[in-house]
Amino acid sequence: CGFGGCDLASQDLQHELGASFGGPTLDLGGVRFGHVILQKSSSAKGSHRRGDKLPNRFIGGLVSPSMLAHVLLSGDSIRVASLLSGAPYAGIDVSKDSLHVALAHSLHHHDGPFRSFPFDSDGLAHLMAWLRQHHVQLVVCEASGGYERPLLDVLLEHDIPCARLQATDARDFARGLGVLAKTDKLDAHMLARMASVRRPHLEVKRSTTQRELVKLVDYRLQLMEDHTRLKTQLGKQEQGWILARQEARLTQLNEELIALDQHIETMLKGDELLQLKLEKMSQIKGVSRVTSWHLLAYLPELGELNKREIASIVGLAPIARESGTYKGRRSYGRGRLKVKAALWMASLSVIQHEEPFNEFYKRLKEKGKEPSVARVAVCRKLLTNLNAMIRDGKDYDVEKVRAKRG
Repeated sequence: CGFGGCDLASQDLQHELGASFGGPTLDLGGVRFGHVILQKSSSAKGSHRRGDKLPNRFIGGLVSPSMLAHVLLSGDSIRVASLLSGAPYAGIDVSKDSLHVALAHSLHHHDGPFRSFPFDSDGLAHLMAWLRQHHVQLVVCEASGGYERPLLDVLLEHDIPCARLQATDARDFARGLGVLAKTDKLDAHMLARMASVRRPHLEVKRSTTQRELVKLVDYRLQLMEDHTRLKTQLGKQEQGWILARQEARLTQLNEELIALDQHIETMLKGDELLQLKLEKMSQIKGVSRVTSWHLLAYLPELGELNKREIASIVGLAPIARESGTYKGRRSYGRGRLKVKAALWMASLSVIQHEEPFNEFYKRLKEKGKEPSVARVAVCRKLLTNLNAMIRDGKDYDVEKVRAKRG
């Protein structure tokens, strides 16, 4: 069984698994595993050790027998049987009314099964059954202006690993293979082939409260955009009739924002876990309630990953540009733009009110870093500290933060 270059039939792996379970076994491609391993674990979420966020590193990756054994025994919800049997990858091209789905086992598999489904409740039900029938191990789709969100929610509800890619990444990948044409069917096949060689970050299953919070924070952003635009127009408006109505609309927006904030606060008080995270983040002066809402809504992985992983997801990990003797200026990836925007605004207040962050910022400027570069570094430091506080369940410690150099 080809699994990312790992020899699943190795004696080391069989020994590690065989020593852990007894009873009936199941033969998969010459490898005998205890049947318990092939069932979804009922262990509590978060029971594995810190840093073992295995889904993002495990799927199709190069793993040693001992690491694979650890993954199988960790209680992860990945459908292990599909992974061990060389199951295909699925690419889904999402449009408003239909879903175009293609399967591929590898980069060179360009003529795999293809089907189209209507984008409604019946179509999604048939799609889930079709994916199960083919034992798909990973589903990939493009970001499509929010149309993909219901699809991802259904996939997560059915415990099917899925990922969302930037449309530009998929198009660049196709051009790299010499595919210049663009149709729904071609896009679906290209996504499936791309999934077989790229290891994207998997979507995380959100609670009902988290899904509602995303919608409410999205709406709040829309109200704030309207509010900012109206205030700008009021400063230049000279026509009295228009001015009166703009002022009335601005008053209405202020009332809506107040009501919306109260509704979000009430909703979060009903979720013990989210309320606990909110209280942890509020311990750092400068991290407002609004900033915390953005992190809870758009970064459900907060507290679940290590500092490098969380920084990479958000887009605060520097990307090197070096070739031979050339040392270019490092840049940052796109990441979660709404999270970065919230951290960027919070960084100003944090620098002013929290001494460890102020010292860190000044130290970077003394080394010749530009103010914008130093602020990005503060954003990363703020994010990694919030992540550690929630992950470890510890309160904000000024001295501990000061002791960390980065």
